[in-house]
Amino acid sequence: VKHKKKGIVYDDLVIKELLVMLGIPSLDDTYNGNDTLRRDGLALTVDINYEHDWLGRTYEYSYSVRRQKTRRASKFTVVGARRANATLPGVVKRSGLQIELRCMGEAGRVGFRPFMLAVVSSLALVAISNKVVD
Repeated sequence: VKHKKKGIVYDDLVIKELLVMLGIPSLDDTYNGNDTLRRDGLALTVDINYEHDWLGRTYEYSYSVRRQKTRRASKFTVVGARRANATLPGVVKRSGLQIELRCMGEAGRVGFRPFMLAVVSSLALVAISNKVVD
């Protein structure tokens, strides 16, 4: 979703839209019996590919989303559970959604026409300054 604030254009990446791009309608859908992605966790990579013009303005960008097959967004935390005035260690699995953003692109790509225009303008200024000095 594109927004503009104080002359700056930016995008909002909605998590639900990222999941739909992957074909996941809900984190609560079951797979492998009773397992859900909300319980097991999910790791995503969002690639942002952009290109700048020679003045540094972004003129084109695109998003792609992929699911990381080898990782899940979960970790184990050791917590203390109190029973009869004694603290017993326990393990709690915490799962969630992990999103890794990778920005890639080209900055400052110069076309041949703008380069030649800058060279000719520079030579013209040198010629004019020589005439003025002489």
